[in-house]
Amino acid sequence: MPNPIPVFAYGTLKRGHGNHRQLEDSTFLGEAVTVASDALHVDGLPMVDRNNPMSPIYGELYLMDDATFADLDALEGH
Repeated sequence: MPNPIPVFAYGTLKRGHGNHRQLEDSTFLGEAVTVASDALHVDGLPMVDRNNPMSPIYGELYLMDDATFADLDALEGH
């Protein structure tokens, strides 16, 4: 994988959740936690709110290629 992109996944992208299939070709590096305290809101879809520090966010770290990263952007509406 040339120039792999590191991505912190949380919410529905984590293993065992509905959108994890988007990461099936990515390399799982392990569980991870944010250094900063943020708010994680779940109202339909999980969303990080950096303006309301509450606690670290637990997720997973992956390496992925450009195509998978672009697919995630499309999924998330970016």
